[in-house]
Amino acid sequence: MGNMSSAAVLRSLLTETSENARPGESALIDGNIATVIDFIETEGHPSDLALNNSAKVYLLNGGIFEVDMNTLTVAQDTFINRFFDAINYFFDQDRLYAAESQGYTQNGKTVIYDVQGAAVDSFNVGIAPNGFHFVVN
Repeated sequence: MGNMSSAAVLRSLLTETSENARPGESALIDGNIATVIDFIETEGHPSDLALNNSAKVYLLNGGIFEVDMNTLTVAQDTFINRFFDAINYFFDQDRLYAAESQGYTQNGKTVIYDVQGAAVDSFNVGIAPNGFHFVVN
């Protein structure tokens, strides 16, 4: 997996919560041929992910976990032990952005982390933040 093409994408597959809940999994998809080429068992119910500049993915699964794309393994320890609703990685800043909702009646919050997992900044955002889109001029 170390020489994975840039077209390969890791996409989190959501599993439904039920009495027969199964572990969550993430699929590695080759974007050139739109085919699943491998799976990573993640446990829980992963809801979002972000790919950084190296072969690392940040997986939102109760907390934020790191996935090594060379070995397709999820770290046992939580990288950031806090619940978020969305994450994304901003390549130009080498920073991980995490959105925290406060419900549907008040503004949420964004926390920015460095690649070591230390919070470096935060700011208030609108109601129920659920994603990021970065525009670079």
